[in-house]
Amino acid sequence: MIFNEEEAKEKITEYSDKGEIFKTLLKILRNSEEKYKIHPKATGFEISIDNQVKGKPNRGIIKFFFHKDKVVGFFYKKSLIPHSRDRFSYGGMEVKPEFSDENQIKSWLKFLVSGFSPSYRPEKFRRSFPFDIPE
Repeated sequence: MIFNEEEAKEKITEYSDKGEIFKTLLKILRNSEEKYKIHPKATGFEISIDNQVKGKPNRGIIKFFFHKDKVVGFFYKKSLIPHSRDRFSYGGMEVKPEFSDENQIKSWLKFLVSGFSPSYRPEKFRRSFPFDIPE
């Protein structure tokens, strides 16, 4: 479920028309029992989850943005230091906007739900990549 769907309605509408990847992603999020949040004021399309990992709130975020003709997914956590703009990268992937492999997208979300546990790292996942990440 997207627990803030009404608040993020504008962002959802904007990205629904940007490729099959977002249509498939939104369908999976809406049909999930997990509680996902879409960040309406973020640059790009950011998703986080309302769950606990080892007794603490999950700080994981997936940021989707466009680089040339591809969609890039950046998996990260924000710093715990107040006012810091640092982000701790767990890696990412890039696909064409037409990408719609539900199993692969579900593997990205499972990685997020796990708090980016290495045992849930998705296939074809890159530990680093040469992109400027929008803030």
